Parts: sequence; C-alpha cells; structure tokens
Amino acid sequence: MSWDETAVLIAVRGYEKYFSVVKGKIICNSNGSNLWDKTGTRDRYLVLKMPIPQIEAVLNTLMMHQPM
Repeated sequence: MSWDETAVLIAVRGYEKYFSVVKGKIICNSNGSNLWDKTGTRDRYLVLKMPIPQIEAVLNTLMMHQPM
C-alpha cells in the first residue's frame, strides 16, 4: 500500500470509511528523537479502520478503472 495512493484516496473519497484520525503534536528533538503530544491539535496521523488488503483492493480498483 502506497502512502501516495492513500493520500489521493483520502482527497477523493474522504478518510472516514478507511481511517480514523488522531490529533496531537509531533515534537522533534535536537538529538533526532521525537515524541507525540496527545494534547496538541496541530498535527494528525491516520489509524487503519480495516485490514490493509481491503484498502489495497479499493486502491487497485480505482487505479484500474478506465476513464470514460
């Protein structure tokens, strides 16, 4: 599953059916480590709502569709 294709899927169909979104804030430290601050609201990450093979099937169907 490609994150590029996933981004297009979300842009076209929305995320609600496929992912939940977790809000927070990524904190990048000078030593290269990072932390997730759950109290933040600036950043987000996706959590799968269905198994990867199901999302891959949706992506493959959309990519194989012949335009009219």
